[in-house]
Amino acid sequence: MRKLLKPIGTFKRSENGIHCFETWDGFDEDAIASLYLGIIWVSNYNFITTVFWIVLEVYRDQRLLNALRSSITDMTGPSIAQDPSRCPLLQSIYAETLRLRTEAYITRRFPHKDVILGDNWRIPRNKICLASTHPSHQDPEVWNTREGKYPLDTFWAERFLLYPDDENSGPLDPSYKARVQPKVSGQHNRPVPQDSYMPSFSLHGLSSSWIPYGGGPRACPGRHIAKKQILSTFISFIQRFDVEILSNEKTWQMDERSYGPGVQLPVGKVAFRMRKRLDKSDEASSAMEAP
Repeated sequence: MRKLLKPIGTFKRSENGIHCFETWDGFDEDAIASLYLGIIWVSNYNFITTVFWIVLEVYRDQRLLNALRSSITDMTGPSIAQDPSRCPLLQSIYAETLRLRTEAYITRRFPHKDVILGDNWRIPRNKICLASTHPSHQDPEVWNTREGKYPLDTFWAERFLLYPDDENSGPLDPSYKARVQPKVSGQHNRPVPQDSYMPSFSLHGLSSSWIPYGGGPRACPGRHIAKKQILSTFISFIQRFDVEILSNEKTWQMDERSYGPGVQLPVGKVAFRMRKRLDKSDEASSAMEAP
């Protein structure tokens, strides 16, 4: 086991993790190997692919890129990862990317009794059930599309932003929200303070509709650290690099052959041109060297 782990990264940390797991009741080497395989798979498959999609969506929309850079001028990737509420737009982009690009099967087993679904379906006890995230992420009765302006099969960076002065904003379709969240009398009629017009990120009412990490007590336990890694990496990226997308939209359609494990891959190779951004000191030096 220790020999297998050494090629994949920090030796001392891996060995310390093994010693810790070995003290747990019932955690043998097979269980430890399964855990580390899961970490390696998630880190390389979902994490990298999610950052790729966010980079693609942001850099192909110059207005979105400018707005995002303006909102994080005095922030760093790690600082935003620790407190994502400082940038609601970034959180909305992250959530929308996972809603649109995640095609995962959520695995469940019911060890105690059969589960009855509606009038025609029964899941037998101890049988494995696979539930796709697609129907929930593309449900037109739940999600806000601004009356079809932003279809669910397209990327809308502000889908998860809730504006206090706009009752039709937010991720929920207004008619659906009116049914499941009755409006408090006068809620949207009272004056809104000038400093309260800033939008906030909202997942309210989406516990069974936004499920890229699964849901309930069996939701992915690594979802919080995954979010921090994704946001930190992306922010550091847009602060340091400019990217020009060279491929057309046909190239970056999702590949149905990768359906099931999580975030889908693009159907083809996406060509791009990347260059390092000049910071203020570099710009000053370049200006002085210019003839």
